[in-house]
Amino acid sequence: MFKSLIGSLGQIAAKPQVLLAGIIATVFQTIIFYFSLTPLANVFDNAVLLGELPNVSLIELPFQFYKMYASDLNVILVFLLLSMIVQFWLAIVVARFAENTMHKKQGILEAIGFGIASFWKIIGAIVFLLAAAGIFFALFQIIIWLSDFSQELSLILMLLLAVFTAYLFVKLLFFLQIMGAKAANARIALLESWNFSKKRFWFIVILIVILSIIAGLIDFAGSLASEPFGDSIIATIVLAFFSILGTTYSTLVLANYYLNHEVEHGKLFYEGRRRHHESK
Repeated sequence: MFKSLIGSLGQIAAKPQVLLAGIIATVFQTIIFYFSLTPLANVFDNAVLLGELPNVSLIELPFQFYKMYASDLNVILVFLLLSMIVQFWLAIVVARFAENTMHKKQGILEAIGFGIASFWKIIGAIVFLLAAAGIFFALFQIIIWLSDFSQELSLILMLLLAVFTAYLFVKLLFFLQIMGAKAANARIALLESWNFSKKRFWFIVILIVILSIIAGLIDFAGSLASEPFGDSIIATIVLAFFSILGTTYSTLVLANYYLNHEVEHGKLFYEGRRRHHESK
């Protein structure tokens, strides 16, 4: 774990060109955010400030809310999808870079090209996650419906759903890194991430906590470094740099953690790929 945490800092220091992927992703995310500001502001102003919400039951609220603000919400959902594509692309590119560095192959430019070539794999991963989100939304609606009969039971089920969601997050945390490092499709990567975490679940939880703390410290350092420049463009650039640094570092740590333990786990991965090809 600490090898990945410290080694990733060394990689960024030795090969800062890895930040190029973060710069590209940040530029696209900024453009996406800029164009989504108007519909976001419309929904916020009307729903939050003016309180224009549908007067329906809690279980009907999501559907009526969507119906009420469909035009703005559709635009927001499109931009959210684009943002997910960019985030997934960045994770795959950084993981590919980590793989290239470990085996002394080509560097960041090859990884960027690989990320672009993985577009349809990224779409496949997003489709899976959206389908999973749909299932969780349906479960959430069922729990809300049950609250009419027993609020205690509804609360218990809500807590169980939250715990199960956190469990799945840990189990599937590495699937993007596996897609990048091992050129796997979404299905194989998800299976490998599930198997990879079997004997490391609590180590991964600790890693997530440490990464969250470090990411917070990097953001704090960015805020301190930008303070002398006030609200100038330089301050924005400084904040953007630290944001790119934190995102790239976190993604690189996950990739290196997988790659550092992949040797002992490699059999399961390649056996899974073999079965996948045989089933075609």
